[in-house]
Amino acid sequence: MPNSELPRSPQVWRLVQGLLVVLISGFGAACVPMQTKQEAFPLMFTEGKPQTIVVVPAINESTAADAPDYLNVTVSKPLANQGFYIVPVSIAADIFRDEGVVDGAQLKGLPPALFLETFGADAVLFITINKWDKNFYIIGSNVTVELEYLLLSTRTEEVLWAYKGAIVVSPQKSNSGNPIADLVANAISSAITTATTRYIDVAGRVHDSVLVTMPYGRYHPKAGKDGSMKTVATKQVSEALE
Repeated sequence: MPNSELPRSPQVWRLVQGLLVVLISGFGAACVPMQTKQEAFPLMFTEGKPQTIVVVPAINESTAADAPDYLNVTVSKPLANQGFYIVPVSIAADIFRDEGVVDGAQLKGLPPALFLETFGADAVLFITINKWDKNFYIIGSNVTVELEYLLLSTRTEEVLWAYKGAIVVSPQKSNSGNPIADLVANAISSAITTATTRYIDVAGRVHDSVLVTMPYGRYHPKAGKDGSMKTVATKQVSEALE
């Protein structure tokens, strides 16, 4: 009788485990409910869609004290690439600082119309840093970042766009052919790289991954033509609105 047991070879068993992970991950990704931009954010396609956005200081719920400073200076370019005029972050920051505002949480309860009066912006963007965690383990390390975005109309106070995004950034690993040497080298390299991971680079990656869900603004050549793009995960919108 042929042996019906699973192969006991560690290499074969690791391969089977890897295939199971891929299959389960793929199944999970396929089951994620998705929406088009038009379905998720209809107000971004109406006559009241924003043209000018002011970004307030980031709300920091993480343990990374310096993250907000770097985050605020990385968001203007990707938003401009989406077709919006962005009130210069440095000018806005100076005005907020003069008023004693250093964290966006201080502005959360204010009437959005104040941002229209002060900056001439028809939308205000709040960004919350939920996580900025550096994780170390035996064979490597990574940085986990989770951000929430909330864009409000300064004219109607309605939510125009909201999304929650997260990424895990891992340093590159060595592969010299010597498993023991690679293990030691990667442990040392990962610790150094993760400890010095630049906030700007990581924040930029999160912005890029999240802004694919945002409808294009007036100054983008495809403005108003991207409503049918199915790039929005429903769950990420609902979690950002909680």
